[in-house]
Amino acid sequence: MVRKEGEFCIFKNIFLFLLLFSGILHFSSALSMTPALISIDFQPNFKQTFDYTIAGTKPDTTYLIYVKGDLAEYAILNKEELKGNGNFKVSLSLPSSLEVPGMRTLYVGVKEIADKELVQGTIGTAIELRGSIYIFVPYPGKYAEISFSSTNANVGDSVQFIINLINRGEENLTVNPRIEIFSNQTGEKKETLLFEERFMESAQKLSVYKMLNTSFYNPGRYKGVAIVEYGGNSPATAETLFRIGNLSIEIKNYTQRVILDGKIQKFNIDIESGWNDKIDGVYASVSFLNGTSEILSFETSSTSLNPWEVKPITGYFDTLNFPEGIYDANINLFYYGKDVGKSSSKTVQVEFIKESSIVPMIVLISLGIIFLIGAIILIVFLRRKKSPHRK
Repeated sequence: MVRKEGEFCIFKNIFLFLLLFSGILHFSSALSMTPALISIDFQPNFKQTFDYTIAGTKPDTTYLIYVKGDLAEYAILNKEELKGNGNFKVSLSLPSSLEVPGMRTLYVGVKEIADKELVQGTIGTAIELRGSIYIFVPYPGKYAEISFSSTNANVGDSVQFIINLINRGEENLTVNPRIEIFSNQTGEKKETLLFEERFMESAQKLSVYKMLNTSFYNPGRYKGVAIVEYGGNSPATAETLFRIGNLSIEIKNYTQRVILDGKIQKFNIDIESGWNDKIDGVYASVSFLNGTSEILSFETSSTSLNPWEVKPITGYFDTLNFPEGIYDANINLFYYGKDVGKSSSKTVQVEFIKESSIVPMIVLISLGIIFLIGAIILIVFLRRKKSPHRK
């Protein structure tokens, strides 16, 4: 009876702990601050007031408001405490110049004032939330920053390239972007896409795009390199990888060894889509051959593939009376893309081993490992025995 009561108490405590813990998680996930992120470019004597809203707080709890991090000395709060939900303001007043260029981060935080009557280390831990104000201080002279992205496409469709430029320097720029296309397999340069020359003021952002006609490209993987000349010491560069596909599926891997135990065995085939659209109704027909004679055949499960997806498909067959040896396996894939049916095939080799023949192999490998470990221990022991003892 005592044991049952003890177990009941344990389960009761665990349940209460989980209930309380889930409540804490719910509260911490509900606490929010708006805006969470502000990004500005430095300007001499910049002044602006930002309005913040706090929600998801405990109604009768007091929260401390603070600023911390880079440039905190230039930020002023209109209030330092808040009870329950509410609003506050952060007034930012920057100087005429800042010496250190680059990204500076000012944190705006809200922290629950912990209950002093709670024992330290209990579940009543104070909740804290931070927002960020990013302030980018321009580099002296000329400095361009770029990012580069691309889309995938099928042969005959267009690949879209986008170059995002930001003038991060104090001086105005004249930019000359271009994109060079390379084969990712051979490194061969395929084409160069040119843009018009453009003018950019300090802190200005600009996005330009180009479309690549893939009608004369082979399916495969390619690399785009964005190069932006702007009068600096070296051009700004960025790279992106993209694919040009066709309606095809590649066999990446397959079951290469099957155990003959007289039972049903599975045969896995890893397939990869080479198309930039969905492929439906994918399945394989597998035939094991002895010379030109078919011994056994079966079909795998059917599936669909998202663009460029790698996925396994599985088939099952009976190994009863299947002869041991190495056999050719003809794998035929069947699939549809945009209502167009297609198939492909590949001949591979599969080894069939009886279950009893594996046991001696495992034993031999295990004995070999034991012998090797014993030899190493013996060598170490003999070396230590020959070495003089230290006093």
